[in-house]
Amino acid sequence: MPSTGEPCQVPWSFVEQTRAEAGTPAVSTEAVVLHGRRDEVVPPSLSEAFVHASPLARLVLLEDDHALTAPPSLERIAREALAACGGEGGSPRVGGPPRAWD
Repeated sequence: MPSTGEPCQVPWSFVEQTRAEAGTPAVSTEAVVLHGRRDEVVPPSLSEAFVHASPLARLVLLEDDHALTAPPSLERIAREALAACGGEGGSPRVGGPPRAWD
């Protein structure tokens, strides 16, 4: 586990299922990808490629590892979530029809 450094078992069916998935998901609304620069599980280059291919996506690289549990990372994650939901006095950045909480 990236957060503890302890080994974990991943069933082979997980590997088979991920191999069966085709391509990259299409992004049809604004999205923010938060990724640790020191991620040893998923290379940041994958997020960079994803954002490059997705005009509505934005990449935020954080000085953290895969777990994104450093206090500055958690603060940035909270700020991005609040901004996306219209918190901190702003309006939602994400378009579309009104939601139940609007």
